[in-house]
Amino acid sequence: MLALVLSTLLGACRPTPPLEGGPWRLEGSETLGAVQVEASGFRSHRTRVRLAQAGLLTQGWVEAQVEPEPEGITWLRFPARTPLGEAWVSMRLQGRQAMLPMGAREGEHELTMSFLPAPQDEANLDEARLDEAERLALQQLEERAAAWAAGAFLLQEADGTVVGELRLRPDEPAFLAVFDRLWWTEGVVLSDRLDQGPEIILTFPVEPSLRGEDGQIRLNVPLMAAVVPADARPTDFDRHLRLVPGAMDEEARQQARQRARDAADQAEREALIALGKRLAVRSPDEDGRCRSWKEIDPQLEDLLVGYQVQIEPDELGRCRTRFEPVTPQHRRRLSMVVGAQGAIDELADHRP
Repeated sequence: MLALVLSTLLGACRPTPPLEGGPWRLEGSETLGAVQVEASGFRSHRTRVRLAQAGLLTQGWVEAQVEPEPEGITWLRFPARTPLGEAWVSMRLQGRQAMLPMGAREGEHELTMSFLPAPQDEANLDEARLDEAERLALQQLEERAAAWAAGAFLLQEADGTVVGELRLRPDEPAFLAVFDRLWWTEGVVLSDRLDQGPEIILTFPVEPSLRGEDGQIRLNVPLMAAVVPADARPTDFDRHLRLVPGAMDEEARQQARQRARDAADQAEREALIALGKRLAVRSPDEDGRCRSWKEIDPQLEDLLVGYQVQIEPDELGRCRTRFEPVTPQHRRRLSMVVGAQGAIDELADHRP
């Protein structure tokens, strides 16, 4: 079940109901909404919500369940439409601000809004604005629903560079291919699929896989966004991509894959030359013996995983660094010899 969260702190001690009066106005750069509390009998109240966002829509007023918590926190739970159908939404309100997390991981895909009393003399204006926001949101939601039904997407960087393709439909296996200087699949691969709230998590074989690890990507259905996670929790090292409906033709696909290989090889080449020079310079001990990289800096182990690295003297006794990939793969394709002045020889480019 899709669960999204929105936050507001309403002060220390609130009598029943937790939200009083209204209407309350919800407004952010991508979201517009309102909350209305009305008396519906002796000591009872009815709370309604209206919300319009490209990936989430109530389509008019819907009744909400109100669940107060300590320290003035109030939760509202109500039904809404998403690109994949109906879902229950959880909104948490705090103070005069609102926060609508649209993802499955806490702290990710959060939309911030204000939560303020709406002036009574602007009620008609607010209804008109909500009508227009709802019309636009419905159009966007239907476009996204059609895209998910078709199940063909491009993975795009913010600058528009395509770094992968997806083929998936609701409740069906997912296939994908990824290709840029950072990651690579040998053609299209089948992924394991896990649906988690508003997200679809795909796990698949990928290169480089230096310790047998798989690749993973999290697809956010309402926002048409993708995250390549660096950890179980969101971090600054996560990679954020866009999901764009469509597919590449074969010529464009081959060109993109060639650019990806060339960029990865160039990045690997530059990294090996820089590291090899540094090791060759630091390697000689007082007796002129070439020390191993572990003697120079044992913390390089993570950086060098996937390579066999030897530091050896040349015919003149000068230290030089030799790199050989253990298992040739993306970003581990080059065999090189590097001296204190730079690359001496590129022995091989292990491409399949």
